[in-house]
Amino acid sequence: MANWTGRPAYAQVADALRAQIRSGHYPPGSQLPSYEALMRKHEVSVTVVRSAVRELKTELNRRLQRVHASAEPIEPPAQLPQARGHHRKFVLGEPTGPQGRGWAGATAAHLAAGLSAGFGGIGHAFNLRGHAGHRYRADRTHGTSYDGNVPVTGRVAMPNERLRAALVRDGWTLPSFAEAVAVDPKTVERWITKERTPHRRIAIAAAKRLGEDPVYLWPGLDRRVVADDTYGEVITIYTERSAVPNSLWLSLLQGARQSVDILVYAGLHLPEAHPSWAKEIQKKCHEGVRVRIAFGDPDSTQVRTRGEEEGVGEGLAARIRYALAWHRPIFGSPNLSIAFHSTVLYNSVLRFDDQMLVNPHIYSMPAFRAPVVHLRRIRGGPLFDTYAECFENVWAQSRQFDPAAGS
Repeated sequence: MANWTGRPAYAQVADALRAQIRSGHYPPGSQLPSYEALMRKHEVSVTVVRSAVRELKTELNRRLQRVHASAEPIEPPAQLPQARGHHRKFVLGEPTGPQGRGWAGATAAHLAAGLSAGFGGIGHAFNLRGHAGHRYRADRTHGTSYDGNVPVTGRVAMPNERLRAALVRDGWTLPSFAEAVAVDPKTVERWITKERTPHRRIAIAAAKRLGEDPVYLWPGLDRRVVADDTYGEVITIYTERSAVPNSLWLSLLQGARQSVDILVYAGLHLPEAHPSWAKEIQKKCHEGVRVRIAFGDPDSTQVRTRGEEEGVGEGLAARIRYALAWHRPIFGSPNLSIAFHSTVLYNSVLRFDDQMLVNPHIYSMPAFRAPVVHLRRIRGGPLFDTYAECFENVWAQSRQFDPAAGS
């Protein structure tokens, strides 16, 4: 994705995969490329590849749901394959029968037909099996747990639409998900329809099953925790940046009420994974939120050195300029300040009010391979304030960006 086309990088990767599936490039029984192969082929980060694959899965599931709500009794798709590493491959097998293989049984031919024809008859073409062998009919009553199905929205929005959408996306039923997290099915239904917030331990376990951040599914969860040393400043630690749920970055930005501080070299993964990222920043600025973004100076010795350490040479400076291009439409927004820093950056720091994501840098490795620490500010806790002070020290030495001059 070296060329700027105005279309998000993840969408371009998804378009390429979609075209290859439609053309029969991946015949039945073949494997889709691994994440690592797609990263090399398209010259993008793992975040972009994950978003591209997720878009194709979401597109398929969305159309499956339409058929499921109107067709004769069918079974829900099994849990979509979750990538836990860059080498994960997805198999396009044969149609499922009584001994079918769930989602992995979808043929490339059927998938191609669905992508081109809107999945008009996919409910009859597939015999899809849900978790733990649960079979169910489409709900006939909106907003109920009739037959154990996840409530469908119809014309009435659910109080916890994020949770409902995640359950439907991954093919869970109320009974199967309740069993997985050791609660009653009615409890799961109340989480969706009555906006109940589970105990923190259960919320974390449930969110892990869905590959989401618990605070994204239940925004009130963090506010319920008493600001003392019971839980500490560390909410969670992700083994690498690519393991952070995509939804978390955007939900933290959208939840900010006072200030947003971003200290990165390029931070290109943010707009690449979320095309609305810059617009969300602009929206926050117009709401009175102070936003400060410190990019690495693409002409500095520090950026050049870091690029050499990562083995990308001038590629890092190019990524910084590319990131600026994403933000160009919001240059001049009120309460927005952009600056260039020329420091040896040991951590990327993204602060949203009293929550923070810290991405330590590891020598010779790109940032997406390094862990991410999710922090929250508590009374008497030194860790959050230490990184906040780090941002202020770098910001004080940074050179303010002049949109008119382009530097």
